[in-house]
Amino acid sequence: ISYETGIEHNFSDGVSLVVSGYYSNGKDFFYPILVGIDPSTGRDLYQRNNVGGVHIYGAEATGDWALNDMFGISANYTYNISKIDSFREQPELEGKYLEDTPKHKAGLTVSFYHPSIFKSEITGRYVGERYGDTDNTDEGKLDSYFATDLKLSRVFLKCLETYVNIENVFDKKIMYSSDYEGPGAIYRAGVTVKF
Repeated sequence: ISYETGIEHNFSDGVSLVVSGYYSNGKDFFYPILVGIDPSTGRDLYQRNNVGGVHIYGAEATGDWALNDMFGISANYTYNISKIDSFREQPELEGKYLEDTPKHKAGLTVSFYHPSIFKSEITGRYVGERYGDTDNTDEGKLDSYFATDLKLSRVFLKCLETYVNIENVFDKKIMYSSDYEGPGAIYRAGVTVKF
């Protein structure tokens, strides 16, 4: 069972705000459970099981501000609680947070667009503390982090777009689980053709 409600308001001078709240109560939730260590890699070994019940609730807010025809600012924030309610096979996990579900996430994007020059977006992403293991251990708690992304694109001949995307521009160390560190900066480039 899921519920969601929200409100949207457009202010003067190109400013808009969307605020929403959500609640979900799930049964037989398909969730990876730590079952041991993989002998070939030494990493945690997971098996997906049906958890008896989980509840997820939170709120989101997104604001946009068009400064003029070329510049814009967008900001967002998410508050989230995701916990296991019941798990008959492993009752010790009841009341634990779902893995990799931070309470707090936020972002800020500044964009520029000029059709005869290029389009660009620079985004700052904040992800709060979260657990990288199903047992919610201190060793499995992952630190919060802030990362910066950059997108650049240019349209040629109205049908050809070239782009360069850089995720985690400053090559920040990010742990995605207790035993897996992210690759750092990720570069993508390409061409899109529209017919």
